[in-house]
Amino acid sequence: MRHLQPAWLDVVVDNLGRGLWSLLFKWAWLVSAVEWCVFVCNNSARGDQWKNSFISSPRLIQAIMANGFRTPLGTWALGALLLALSVEIWCIWTHIEHLTGDEPEQKRE
Repeated sequence: MRHLQPAWLDVVVDNLGRGLWSLLFKWAWLVSAVEWCVFVCNNSARGDQWKNSFISSPRLIQAIMANGFRTPLGTWALGALLLALSVEIWCIWTHIEHLTGDEPEQKRE
């Protein structure tokens, strides 16, 4: 029996976060469920070598995953993820500031 690779912690943390978001929408649980299915299938089929077995994938995916993301395209893809995370954190922080602001309500005329 294969042991889970260290990526399990990343998947657990991601899914806990998505689980919290799923409290907002009735169908949002599906995102977390699909990610778990993909993780289990990937781990069962490829084990620790999941990053090294993209031979049958499209060329774009092969280029991104080549050398463990250590290519210009892989760096670009990870950078785009970090930029998206930064924008999401900014949006959440701005929303929290808006909700907790002490501005008086405007009177309706």
